[in-house]
Amino acid sequence: MPTARPATGAGLHVEIPQDFFKEYVRDASGHSPDAGRIAVGMVFLPRTDLRAQERCRTIVETEVLRFGHSILAGARCRWIFR
Repeated sequence: MPTARPATGAGLHVEIPQDFFKEYVRDASGHSPDAGRIAVGMVFLPRTDLRAQERCRTIVETEVLRFGHSILAGARCRWIFR
């Protein structure tokens, strides 16, 4: 009998609640992005290695900016891109 494998937590959600995130971005950053122009990313960072956390955070932010997006809000391991 096969055993159930735990989910990885990885997935893709293509319909983003634009109104919710527009309000979140406005409250968090003071910016008011256009509806339909918000993307949300989730990155799992190392839990105990603070140096590795910061390196990962720097890599993600650098690549987002390199692709021409803006970082509108972020907290701990959440960023909201435009």
